[in-house]
Amino acid sequence: MDEGEKKVKVFVDSDVAVLAFAFLRDKRHRDSEELVKRLRGKLFMTFWNFLEVLGVMSYQLPKEKVEYFSSKLKQVFNVVGTWPAQENVFGKVLLRMRAGDALTACILESEKADIFITWNTKDFLKKIRAKVLNPTEFMSDFL
Repeated sequence: MDEGEKKVKVFVDSDVAVLAFAFLRDKRHRDSEELVKRLRGKLFMTFWNFLEVLGVMSYQLPKEKVEYFSSKLKQVFNVVGTWPAQENVFGKVLLRMRAGDALTACILESEKADIFITWNTKDFLKKIRAKVLNPTEFMSDFL
């Protein structure tokens, strides 16, 4: 995404990706799917969130289809990040974040995320530098 001349790094949480591709009866599916379709290839996802999505899908699909889904997911999202230092994750845990959210938060900060899109905004608000929005808010504000 471009905001003026600056490239804006927009990251998506695993919950948004899962709801875009599965759980079609969930009320959040439509907005998640619309966001992913409109920004295909422009969104980022941490490697941790990528693994979380594959973990969820491993319960929904046979092994061969999970492997196929993995390659397709990489076409939709730019998967980035490295393991953060343990003390950084612990610092986020002290902010009352679950371990997975703390790991995500540290990767978002190391990757200099500008916006983080999640259905669990309360888990990240005021705990990371990036602007935190749900998919509906993001589409209303930016698309």
